[in-house]
Amino acid sequence: MREDMQQRSGSPSEPVPGLPPGAFPLSAAQRGIWFAQHLAGDAPISIAQYVEIIGELDVTALGDACVQSGREFGSGFLRLIEVDGIPFQLVDETLDAKPRFTDLRHEPDPAAAARDWMRAEFAAPLQLLRDRLVSSVVLQIGDHHYYWYTRIHHIALDGYAAMTLVQRTAELYTAAVAGAEAPPSRAEDLAAIVASDMQYRGSDRFANDRVYWAEHLAGAPQAVSL
Repeated sequence: MREDMQQRSGSPSEPVPGLPPGAFPLSAAQRGIWFAQHLAGDAPISIAQYVEIIGELDVTALGDACVQSGREFGSGFLRLIEVDGIPFQLVDETLDAKPRFTDLRHEPDPAAAARDWMRAEFAAPLQLLRDRLVSSVVLQIGDHHYYWYTRIHHIALDGYAAMTLVQRTAELYTAAVAGAEAPPSRAEDLAAIVASDMQYRGSDRFANDRVYWAEHLAGAPQAVSL
C-alpha cells in the first residue's frame, strides 16, 4: 500500500485526474504520519502548547498576526483531500485562521477550567479530511490574563516548525501593536518543500544514502516493538 501510494501520488508538476488546482502530494514524512494516524484510531497525533499572557491583549491584532503567519507558512490554511484513495494537501486561504475566543472568567477557578479545556481539546479525535489541522484559541481567565492555545496536527507541522510558527505570530503581533514593520518572513513554500523532498528521493544521492545506512546498520539488533 505504501509503495503503491508513492507511485500514484505523482509530483507537483504532473497532472493527476480529479485533483483540484493548487493541490500537491504529501511529503514522505507526512505520508508516515497519515498511516500512523490511521493506525492510532481516535488518538490524535497532535502537538499543542499555550502562551500565558498577563497584561493588555489586542485580540484583533493577534488574529491578524495568526492569519499572516498561517499564510506565510501555508500550514495555517492547510487541509487534506483524497483523490482515488490517495491523500493530497491544499493550502486553502478561504479557511478562517483567526483564533477563537472563549471567556472563562465566570468559572470558579478560571485557570483550572482553561487547563481542563485544553486537555480535552488536545485529546479529542480528529478527522484528517474534515477537521482543522491547525487550531488557535484565546482563553480569557482574568481581566488582564489570557492563555493563547495552539493545537496542530503533526501532519501539518512538526514540533520545531510549530514553535517557529508561534514565534513568527508573536513577532508579527509585537510589530503591529508597536506600529513597526515586521521582519521579512523566512518560511519556504510548502509545495516547493515537497517537490524538493520528492526530487531527493528520486536522486542518486538518495540511493547512495540508502546503501550507506544499510551498511552502517548491518548487524544491528532488530528495533524493539510492542
